Amino acid sequence: MLGGRLVRTALLLMGGLLAASQADNQATTNFNFQFDEERTAASSFGYKEGDGTWVINSGKGLVVTVTQGSCDITSMLWNDAELQISKKKTHINSGLGKVTSTIESLKDSTIRINCKTKGLEHTYLFRPEENAIYMGTYHTAEMALGELRFLARLDRKPLKNGMSAAATIDGMSAIEAHDVYADSKDVTASKFYSGIPFIEDKVHGVTGDAGGVFFVMSDNAYEKSVGGPFFRDINNQCTEANELTFYMFSDHTRTEEYRYGFHGPFALVFTDGSTPTASDVDFDFFQDLTDLTGFVTEADRGTWTGGIVDKNGVLGNTSVVVGFSNADAQYWVSVDSTTEPFTSPAMIAGSYNATIYRNQLPVSLEPITIKTGATQGEAQSLTVTHELVAKPVWRIGEWDGTPDGFLNADKIHTMHPSDSRMEAWTPLNFTVGTDKDSVFPMVMFRAVNDPITINFALTAEQAGADRTLKVGIPLSQNNGRCSVTVNAFSAKVPTSSSVKTRGVTRGVTVGNYVFYEYAIPKTAFIEGANKIVMSIVSGNEDSLGKWLSASVVFDALELVLVSATLLLTSGFLISTHAATSFGYTSSGGSWVISSGEGLTVTMDQDTCDITSMLWNDMELQYSAKNTHVNSGLGSVTSSLKTLDDSTIRVICKTTGLEQTYLFRPNENAIYMGTYHTTDLDLAELRFLARLDRTALNNGMSSASEIDGMSAIESTDVYADDEDITASKFYSSIQFIDDKVHGVTGDAGGVYFIMSDYAYEASVGGPFFRDINNQCTTANELTFYMFSDHTRTENYRYGFHGPYALVFTNGTTPSTSDVDFDLFQDLGLTGFVTEDKRGTLTGTITDDTDVLGSSNVIVGFSNDDVQYWVSMDSGASTFTSPLMRAGRYNTTIYKEQLAVSSDSVLITAGATKTQTLDVTYELASSPIWRIGEWDGTPTGFLNAANIHTMHPSDSRMSTWESLTFTPGTDDDSAFPMAMFRAVNDPITLSFTLTSDQAADDRTLKIGLTLAQSSGRCSVSVNSDWTADVPSSVAVKTRGVTRGVTLGNYKLYEYAIPSSTLVTGTNSIELSIASGSTDPDEKWLSASVVFDALELV
Repeated sequence: MLGGRLVRTALLLMGGLLAASQADNQATTNFNFQFDEERTAASSFGYKEGDGTWVINSGKGLVVTVTQGSCDITSMLWNDAELQISKKKTHINSGLGKVTSTIESLKDSTIRINCKTKGLEHTYLFRPEENAIYMGTYHTAEMALGELRFLARLDRKPLKNGMSAAATIDGMSAIEAHDVYADSKDVTASKFYSGIPFIEDKVHGVTGDAGGVFFVMSDNAYEKSVGGPFFRDINNQCTEANELTFYMFSDHTRTEEYRYGFHGPFALVFTDGSTPTASDVDFDFFQDLTDLTGFVTEADRGTWTGGIVDKNGVLGNTSVVVGFSNADAQYWVSVDSTTEPFTSPAMIAGSYNATIYRNQLPVSLEPITIKTGATQGEAQSLTVTHELVAKPVWRIGEWDGTPDGFLNADKIHTMHPSDSRMEAWTPLNFTVGTDKDSVFPMVMFRAVNDPITINFALTAEQAGADRTLKVGIPLSQNNGRCSVTVNAFSAKVPTSSSVKTRGVTRGVTVGNYVFYEYAIPKTAFIEGANKIVMSIVSGNEDSLGKWLSASVVFDALELVLVSATLLLTSGFLISTHAATSFGYTSSGGSWVISSGEGLTVTMDQDTCDITSMLWNDMELQYSAKNTHVNSGLGSVTSSLKTLDDSTIRVICKTTGLEQTYLFRPNENAIYMGTYHTTDLDLAELRFLARLDRTALNNGMSSASEIDGMSAIESTDVYADDEDITASKFYSSIQFIDDKVHGVTGDAGGVYFIMSDYAYEASVGGPFFRDINNQCTTANELTFYMFSDHTRTENYRYGFHGPYALVFTNGTTPSTSDVDFDLFQDLGLTGFVTEDKRGTLTGTITDDTDVLGSSNVIVGFSNDDVQYWVSMDSGASTFTSPLMRAGRYNTTIYKEQLAVSSDSVLITAGATKTQTLDVTYELASSPIWRIGEWDGTPTGFLNAANIHTMHPSDSRMSTWESLTFTPGTDDDSAFPMAMFRAVNDPITLSFTLTSDQAADDRTLKIGLTLAQSSGRCSVSVNSDWTADVPSSVAVKTRGVTRGVTLGNYKLYEYAIPSSTLVTGTNSIELSIASGSTDPDEKWLSASVVFDALELV
């Protein structure tokens, strides 16, 4: 890459980008297309402020208009041609709604526009004499989104050409949802067919008579995306507009949990129609933007240098890619030579799984560590562990993670399977050794080309041995997997790992890769002609049409001897050579259960404690203590049974509690459910896995790792010599976000995965959080069903779960990796099946726009259960989870602020339709307001750190008494909490006009949490004091444990006009409490603020 500063002061001619210095206006290339008269006509670089807009001129032909209130781009003039379609805007997603925006000119003349809303911060940057809009998008979990994209809506008159005909739907009609189209000749097109694998997607764009507009990606543009190097997403659709998109993430065929942080940098580049290259755009100046939220500079990154050891030549002449990933970031590098060292991209510091891909097939996985600012001196190595069978009985296809070479595989990324240009999809009789691989279908649809019959001959010797049929499935749909019949023998049907959304009809063949092995005994074979019949199995109905029927995409198939192989699938390590077969034994008062795929669990029959968890021959169980409910149930009555579908069930009963463990064939997971009644009085209910730190050393985050620290609050908050704090409480995740959590180490990873009902009998609602992890002598991983930690409602009783403890190679699994459907047929005590549940389809009316662009959650609760659903951005309708029959209080939340309450009756087996009205009234013109009414302290001083640090942490900004001037001081200077012994009082200084001072006023203070009976006393102008209200404090600690949610209370203090004056006024806030503060000042009476306003 060209050196950033030096280049920009010299002549810079970049492919299609005009960035010539004034010193040499005559220098031209094929890309430098502006004519002299155009150059002289262009205004100088800069910006001006219009009617609620900013107009930015590149000085070289590009003029961009940005709306201040929304940060929508409303005009893109390129050499006097308007490229923006008039009916819609260019923006994040479909628009951010109301934002807080600022503009400034930086020292190097760069113009920066910053756009902020709850959970998202988008930045536009404009450089002198460069026809590009540089961008970066910072996103946090505070804004729940199903997808994140930047969408440029371009006018098709000047820019008529899409990326390809495959994404141009002119004259076509929808044939699948509203995103796949076909013409009268059954030629298909879709926006999905514009997708390019991330690893190849450096530049994409559209063109026309006016030139070209292209997205150019920096090296780190996809580091916070999901899906890995071969994932692809929508880039373009030509409808009324020519829509050009950069998808940062989406739920389209998603295989892993969303990542959060800074997406980018990326740039929207304007050219003469020529396609720029990635090197034409210099992103180096981002390194100097040290105040750009979430951006990690190169100085704070590290690299890894290493080689590849491939003793058995598995990689051969295929394309080789090495990927690096963890829960926070992903990277990849193409390796030109497997005999020479290679270097990773510059990566954010942390522990990563390094995966070698044979084309797209993972053939090894090893942990590596990246340190800030470090580049390894001595090259390390990654070893290919996958073993290709040298001489299978037969093989169809090539093991490379793709369906390449199979029928229609060359067309599937750009056509719907129904396209008339596809070869016919029909059930097939395939003869090994006679038919070419190119006639074998790349995908089998249950409603289209099922079954596939494979004919093959065996010698007497070949037929005299047990065999394994290996089937590689890169993607499955609608819970599909293959059933296998060999002559008269039927193999066991495995479980599916389907993605939740459409895939192959959208041009995608990458999903949760699964390597299925079907054990076939020699008694199934005969000498001579044999046949295997493969068909699709799924518990789901094919209700959406034949192309959306249950299906599988094939990588390869082969018949081999029962063999020793090691391969990686969807984060799970399958070790067929080391694993014993699925089943259990009883020995010495214990049950020993083997998954058949590398996991062996030992359980004490008298207590149901788990005493051993062997994972690929490594002991994960901490030796000094066991894994169990709470700290152990003591003596129980236990039983073990093998069910009809081979599931092993262990039930453990004691008074008031029944714990169920379930083990499924060839699944490395312990499925569980916990039934609890009032017969067993408990202050908390949790499942606690105590894991050995020699095998699993990494906690969920450093915030819960207390190594080398001393206790500073009770025995659960710790600090080191530099006052860096940690606590098991700081591992918490809001229930609504807590689908998967776990820990990792050299042995792999162990994770809790929650079903949709896991928290229904818990307490606290969608935003409650509790302990997930603590690293002490053991690595303790917990699922808290309930506790007394900052509890705000009475305990619920009944069935908690299902949930699962899942074992992986270290990769974080997704909820789709575990199938909880088996619980529907078990008849477990307290478990409510889906047929005894109902749903609500609701519509929200918000006449006064209280919700704005905030995240909206709808909660449902009664004395027995609780549920919630997040609404899509901009949506007004929702469908609830499947809920138990009964009457519920229904609450709409603006972020975490309850803005309506209603009642709904749910009937088993039925869908209720109801409209919910937002009833909260937001003052339209307060005298002043501090913060945002959203039920959280977000935006206030230290709010960004409070969930993962103690208030005393040295990384916190100083807590001190202050005088705050609304309208002058930034909200970020106002403390999120006031502690009586730390930063009390807070003084508000403000000015009133004579008219404002003449009326009685109300001071509104929203408190999200109070501690030790705390509430605010209010004194106005030192001569009038309001009555002190009562407190709604919770009974236990909260804010020092990383919690800001308690009994929300809106306090209203009536202030008579007689105490107000024209000019400067002051309000002093102080903590009132009848409780005595302890010696520990951070446990003194306190309050957490949502917002304050004078009306």
